[in-house]
Amino acid sequence: LQATQSAFFSAQAVYVLVLDNRPERNGVQWLKKIEWLAGDVPVLIVLNKCEQAESYDIDREELVKNYNCLQNTNFFPLSCVKNVGIAEFKQELIAVVKQMSLFKKLWRESWIEAKEAIERQLKSRFHLSEADFLNLCQQHGVHEKDQQQQLLQWLHELGVAVHFKNFNPETYILEPIWLVKSLYKLLSFPAIAEQNGRLPVKDLAEILKLENGNHYVYTVE
Repeated sequence: LQATQSAFFSAQAVYVLVLDNRPERNGVQWLKKIEWLAGDVPVLIVLNKCEQAESYDIDREELVKNYNCLQNTNFFPLSCVKNVGIAEFKQELIAVVKQMSLFKKLWRESWIEAKEAIERQLKSRFHLSEADFLNLCQQHGVHEKDQQQQLLQWLHELGVAVHFKNFNPETYILEPIWLVKSLYKLLSFPAIAEQNGRLPVKDLAEILKLENGNHYVYTVE
């Protein structure tokens, strides 16, 4: 799954890195990924299950020195069992979100209406063509091409939709959870490991078939 992660990193996000008291945890690896794929974005580090060991911590000074996204106030020992640190973490998370540039942008009413219409369509269809997107924009008063592209970029950054530039115009916008679940199904299919990582096209119908309790549909196309 790590190979697909770059599709879901955004510069318009707050990252919460959750670590627990295990020897194999690798916070540095994740900080590097965030820095490479998202840039200089705010990161909060949660030291989860801190009740399990009083000495549980990480080298904060070293991390702050090496990563511009971190400050000494960005670390939060937290225990859901003992209700420790939750209020402080919530308060800081809200404060950081309010400082983000995207949070401060004003949306026109027509943009909000177009966004809601796109969300409704994605819930039932899971992907929209470029023509579908442009028609929805036109219907809700977003006529200028530059405004349509700005709206699309914001929807992508907010996680409302996934859009890849220069991608198939028939799958111009993708529903995020639909995409994640399809990738997970493909990468976790046992036969792929048995076939040394090869994925025959004939196996797709079996891998992506509709199962009980899952309303996400994947057509042959």
